Amino acid sequence: MFTKPPRFVFFVVLSIVACSLGNWGGEPANGQEVDLSPPPGPYLTGEKFEAKLDSVVPGVAWHNPPVERVLRNFADREGLSVVLDRRIDPAKPVNLEVGSETVRKVLNLIAAQVGAEVVTLGSVVYVGPPDHARILDELVEIGRHAATSARGDKLAKSMLQPHDFAWGDLTPPREILQQICDSIGMVIVESEEDIAVREEVATAPNGLPPNQETEEVALTFERIPHDLWRGAVLPDVDIITALTLVLGQFDLVCARIEDTNQFRLVPMTPEMMVPKTYLTDGKQKARTFLKRFPLSELKAKGRLWTITASLRDHHEIRAWFAGEDVNANDTDTPVVPLEDRSFTLSTQDAPVRSIMTKLETTGIKFDFDDAAIRRAGINLSQRISIDIREAKADRFFREIFEPLGLRAEYSGVTVKLIIY
Repeated sequence: MFTKPPRFVFFVVLSIVACSLGNWGGEPANGQEVDLSPPPGPYLTGEKFEAKLDSVVPGVAWHNPPVERVLRNFADREGLSVVLDRRIDPAKPVNLEVGSETVRKVLNLIAAQVGAEVVTLGSVVYVGPPDHARILDELVEIGRHAATSARGDKLAKSMLQPHDFAWGDLTPPREILQQICDSIGMVIVESEEDIAVREEVATAPNGLPPNQETEEVALTFERIPHDLWRGAVLPDVDIITALTLVLGQFDLVCARIEDTNQFRLVPMTPEMMVPKTYLTDGKQKARTFLKRFPLSELKAKGRLWTITASLRDHHEIRAWFAGEDVNANDTDTPVVPLEDRSFTLSTQDAPVRSIMTKLETTGIKFDFDDAAIRRAGINLSQRISIDIREAKADRFFREIFEPLGLRAEYSGVTVKLIIY
């Protein structure tokens, strides 16, 4: 992504994907096992991990046990490390009977039962909301590219070395993050925003007391709420991947302070615009690219294209350069209905038509009478600004189409536009 690291802040892209290793609210439910030691493993990595995903299981069936238990038991049996996104309710039931299928297909079917998708990251299986799962690998790739670009930087190099991380049940995520940071000497310090808020509280006229915390971790990790997680193992992962799978659940990334070992926790969204340089093969056309990705900015210098796009778009752009059809239906990944999705979009002065084009790349279909809409004086090229996060489909489509005088009704993955 970066040919030269920024002067003041070096982004190690972690993930906006909200992930936890079997998120758990704190107190064990009746009959729920609590194990203070990490899961025993062993867990497959590398080629053995990939081979296991493609291996065939003779048949499995579940009748309404919670998805957290289903994933954990199935993954342990197959020797796989699985991350369940904290935004997926671990108590959602799974009612599924599968014949002879690959392990990968079974995982996809389990995820579809709870409105999730699967992506593999190194030797870890991630199960989470479709909108986030589709960009997880892109986030890690950008982080690795940034670390690789910092030549001669020992800390950046150490972030690419493989590690094993493990923790038992009832472990707070702050402790997990501290474990990862300590492994290479990373130090998390207060962000400028945190300092400003603390100083404002300390000097407030209503007499609010200043923050009395003395431990740096307590100060710097305030962005991470208290929680207790199920035990898990992250086998053979680099620091960037480990941080992605933990810190990402709080919509945070690490920003490095110049060439020090200090990092700040800063917020991030899937729609954050990020520049990245691609080496083309000379066959791609700028006009075709901009038609396919209308919300992106392109600066071409010979075969080098520097593209500024959202993190979400970069995932699809990489596939486009590889000649893959990002709109093609994956028969191994069931389509998630709109009612089970959540939507995040932040854009300024963008044509509604361009937003619709972007949404179509996620499998959404629009049904409308273009001629009738034009006769009603409605222009789908009208520009709007929108900033919405984790919205359900009703609210999301209302924010987009209501200003134009259109009502959106949806079923499955199809949105029908109706004139008011």
